[in-house]
Amino acid sequence: GGIRTTKLFLVTNSHADFANFLMEKTFGKEWRSLFEIVVYYAKKGRGFFSTNADFIKVDAKDPHTSSLRVKPKLGHTAECSYVEGNADALTRLFQEHSQQTQNPPKPTPTQPAPSSSSSPPSSSSSSSSP
Repeated sequence: GGIRTTKLFLVTNSHADFANFLMEKTFGKEWRSLFEIVVYYAKKGRGFFSTNADFIKVDAKDPHTSSLRVKPKLGHTAECSYVEGNADALTRLFQEHSQQTQNPPKPTPTQPAPSSSSSPPSSSSSSSSP
């Protein structure tokens, strides 16, 4: 088998400002680096597990005005923070990431550059002198 890794994510019903405050007080200023993805205001009881709600990228300047709908991605940065979303898409995202890390793309073979010592002899019959 391969190396198994654990992916940690946070899905909360809290708004971004409250969750950030709480997580910073609990884990410190670098808390975000602990998680692959963070989903705020997930509406877990009213849609996260039963709808196909889009993921909305958190606007770092004002999380309450976030409106850009995006395909989520994984990463230990604030760039991978979203509002709403849905469990099915999050599951697919982790499955795709798992498949990519278990079966990385194979490098394409490249032609070796011909070396001067292995070049074929010239077919020309004339010879030149320096």
